[in-house]
Amino acid sequence: RSPAADWRRLPARTTVVEYLALPSRLVIFAASADGLTAEVVACDREALAAEATDFAKVLESGEIMKAKSAASALYRRLIEPVASHLIGATTIAFVPDTVTSVVPFGALIDRNGDYLLVQYTVLNAPSAAVLQAASARRAGAPPPRSVLVIAAGEQLHYASAEGERVAREYQKSVVLKNEHARFDALTNDVANADVIHFAGHAIGDDSGFVPASIALERRVEAAEIARLPLRRTSVVVLAGCSTARGAHRGMEGVISVAHGFLAGGAPSVIATLWPIDDTAAATFFPRIHQRLAEGLPPAEAVREAQLESIRRGDVPASLWAAIQDIGS
Repeated sequence: RSPAADWRRLPARTTVVEYLALPSRLVIFAASADGLTAEVVACDREALAAEATDFAKVLESGEIMKAKSAASALYRRLIEPVASHLIGATTIAFVPDTVTSVVPFGALIDRNGDYLLVQYTVLNAPSAAVLQAASARRAGAPPPRSVLVIAAGEQLHYASAEGERVAREYQKSVVLKNEHARFDALTNDVANADVIHFAGHAIGDDSGFVPASIALERRVEAAEIARLPLRRTSVVVLAGCSTARGAHRGMEGVISVAHGFLAGGAPSVIATLWPIDDTAAATFFPRIHQRLAEGLPPAEAVREAQLESIRRGDVPASLWAAIQDIGS
C-alpha cells in the first residue's frame, strides 16, 4: 500500500506497522530499515470494526474499566502478532486502514498492564512514504521560536486562556481571538509561524458527506487549508473536536482537518480522534507546547504530555488518549 517507500530510509529505531482488514483475516505489515514482513491472522473484519469503535466510545465516555478491558483485547489483536518485529524499536508509526483509523494506539494495554505509549513513542501516518517525506523535511530543523495562535469561538470559555498560555512558551507569538480569528488573517500570518495552534470548533464526518473543516468567521474546508503557505511551519496543533476524523480514501488516508494541513506541507499535525473537553484541553495542550518549544519532536512532545497527565491524574484518558501526532 506504500509502493514509493524505501524501507532503508526510514528513521532509525522506527518500525512502521500498517493494517489491512480483509473480510475474514487481518494482514499486518511491519517495516523498518531492515526490511518488510507481513503477518496474517484470522480475524473477522466486522468484529474488529465493532471492537475498535466500542473502544473509542468507552474511552470518550470515561468508562475506565471497560476501556482497559477493550484496550487489552485490541492489543492482542493488533500488536501481539508483530511484537517480535518491534524489538529494538523506540518509535512505532501506525498506518491504519478504514477499520483501524479510530484506534488510539498509544492507549492500548499490554499483558503487563502498561499503555503502549509507556514503552514507545507512537505516531500515525497516511503511509510509510509520507512518513519518510515528512521526516526528511523535519531533519535538522531548529527548535521553533514563533507561534500563531487562533482562538476561535467565544462559547469555548477556556480557549482564550489556553491560547495565551501557549503563546508564552515561544519567543514570538501572534494571537488571533474571536472576531480577529478570520481566514484572511490566518493566511497573512501563517507564513511566519514555526508552530500553529488552533483552539476552536472543527467538523469531521467519517462518511465524508460533511467535509472536514474548521470554524472561523465561516467554515474553512480541508481543501482550502491545503493551499495555505506552510513552508516554514514545523507542526500544527489542532485543539478542536475530532480534527483527525474524516472519510477514509484509500492511499490518501483519512481526509480530515489534519489532512488539509499535511497536504499544505506541515510535516506534523497533532489532532484529536473525538470530541474533547475544553477545560481539560486548556491543561493538556500547553504541556505539548512546552516540549515543542524545548525542541522535542512532535510525537515525543505528545508522549511526554500524555505521560505527565497520567502521572498527575489531572487530565482524563478521554482527552489524552484522543490526541495523536500525524505525519512525522
